[in-house]
Amino acid sequence: MNKPTLHLSLLTIAVFCTSILYGAAPSPMFSASLIEAIDRYTRPAKYDRDREHPIAHQLASLVLDDQVDAMGEATSVQPDALRTFIVQRIHVTKETFNRYEQDLTEQQKHNAHQNALTLALRLKPHAYNLSNLYLQNLNLTTCPAEICELINLERLNLEDNKLTTLPEDICRLSNLEVLNIDDNRLSELPSSMSMLISLRTFSAKNNRFTKIPDEIFPLRNLTFLGFDDNKISVIPAAISMLTQLGHLCLNGNELETLPPELFDLLELRHLSLSNNRKLKELPEAVAQLTKLKCLYTYGNQLTTLPLDALVRLGKRRSSYENGLQTHAYDNPFSPEYIAQVYNLVMATGAYITCCRQHIADFDHIIYDGIP
Repeated sequence: MNKPTLHLSLLTIAVFCTSILYGAAPSPMFSASLIEAIDRYTRPAKYDRDREHPIAHQLASLVLDDQVDAMGEATSVQPDALRTFIVQRIHVTKETFNRYEQDLTEQQKHNAHQNALTLALRLKPHAYNLSNLYLQNLNLTTCPAEICELINLERLNLEDNKLTTLPEDICRLSNLEVLNIDDNRLSELPSSMSMLISLRTFSAKNNRFTKIPDEIFPLRNLTFLGFDDNKISVIPAAISMLTQLGHLCLNGNELETLPPELFDLLELRHLSLSNNRKLKELPEAVAQLTKLKCLYTYGNQLTTLPLDALVRLGKRRSSYENGLQTHAYDNPFSPEYIAQVYNLVMATGAYITCCRQHIADFDHIIYDGIP
């Protein structure tokens, strides 16, 4: 069974306020055509996209007016089926309402945001077990505290807003597995974040962090950690506590050195350290990361690479499994060094790119089995 999901974007939100903006609010008596249409669309059947969008926004308005239960009592359609209809179908309607976005004033957009959040938070008191909630690109400056009451949430997306803090009560989301706060204005996390022990994916790209927050390191189930495009200058030794980490993304920061503890993360398969303009060395200890499949170190200040380690990791592990791919172009390598690496790659079959023009040649080595 698909898990319930609520996905709110600017275009989707237009659905919620369209009945208000354009005078299409439904009658409290619930017209027979609306009842019939909703009954049809809450059953397994091929639906008509052109007819679906007015049904969806009328139903959203009913939820906002707390009339869904009354409607369910008056018809054979159960309230939970109506809410399921909103959650499963509303994303289709955003294409239909594309034309409305340019006509909305800033005040109308603001009202739309509030209506959408109200709708999202009213689903919970009716015992609707919302597991996925998407609130990206809503110009939110604060995270509604009511979200912390949705204790069955497994995925929460707050990407592309204007948040500077997260609520302390976020620790109540004990089932949360994925949290995305990309493209906000956060520089720290609430202390209670350390209690989200179910969290497996945390992404905080393009915020204002100057360090990896201490609240991250007790999260021992993390398999993905992303802090691209912040201002982090140091990877703390405590990174070694994240023993299940498979993906670590620290592109576009201010790293100067890599601590030995980084190479204790033996489950790492993807390590991204590109565009750290002060990073001058990749240690030999990278050889400890025997499961590593992708290493991105382009756009740094590297003048040499730990070639022995990269060749060992980069050789094909079997006829169906490639070894490590190292992407190290856009570093200040000398022409002689680039030629040395190229010759080494041609001789061993390892995948190491330190010059963009050689990437096609190295792909030929990997995919055609040469030498």
